[in-house]
Amino acid sequence: MWRSLLFTVSVLVFIVGAGCSGAAKQNASNAVISKIEEFKRVNGRLPNSLSETGVEQDESCPCYCKTSNSSYVVWYGTTLGESHTYDSETKKWSEVNRVCSAIAEDFHKRFSLAEKQHFLDGPFTTIMTVEDMPAQVKHAFARITGESTFALANPGQKYQVTDVVVDRGLPRRRLVFAGMRGDEWFVHYEVGGIGHSYCILLFKVDPQSRLQFVWGGTGSNGAMNLDQLRKMVAGGQFSDEVQFYW
Repeated sequence: MWRSLLFTVSVLVFIVGAGCSGAAKQNASNAVISKIEEFKRVNGRLPNSLSETGVEQDESCPCYCKTSNSSYVVWYGTTLGESHTYDSETKKWSEVNRVCSAIAEDFHKRFSLAEKQHFLDGPFTTIMTVEDMPAQVKHAFARITGESTFALANPGQKYQVTDVVVDRGLPRRRLVFAGMRGDEWFVHYEVGGIGHSYCILLFKVDPQSRLQFVWGGTGSNGAMNLDQLRKMVAGGQFSDEVQFYW
């Protein structure tokens, strides 16, 4: 009897907790929308980031992105890879997994081989786990990769290796290693799917989550360490010819 009662109470606690969590995210998101609209009314434009409205943003969201000079989306993650999204054009929430529609060209730059020679110069500190990546860096990575929430497996952990989905809870990307130098970051990772590949992203991000995309490239092989990565980038082994979400 006690086991049955304990089980029932546990289930009720789980349900209530989950509901409160969802309600809290919804309330926080609605509060963010109010702040965005107030900022627009006062300043005559949309904020470039939530920090301009006085909201500190982390990887747990709510997240914000301008989709044009007069429209935006706000969203928060419900489950891995899924989100609840508000569209300012329709003024409605939907379950459509629409992330920031800042188009792929916003995160695409092409450089000559000569310019790539010095991308990774200098004393970068190597980062080997996602737990060592600050919240603003995780948020920047999610924006660039077009995800509603940060999703990156640690080296050696399971992830979606192919296009055959065996576990929807697994991320599509897995960290190889990352590096930081002040507000400059690079993230080297592998991507599963129809064609397995390796990518590198370079960007700058400050404590207020202001993001400056520097460069990104994709290739068929990954690097074992920073020295090898430098040589591969300088040797043109990561292509920047195609526009797509990383």
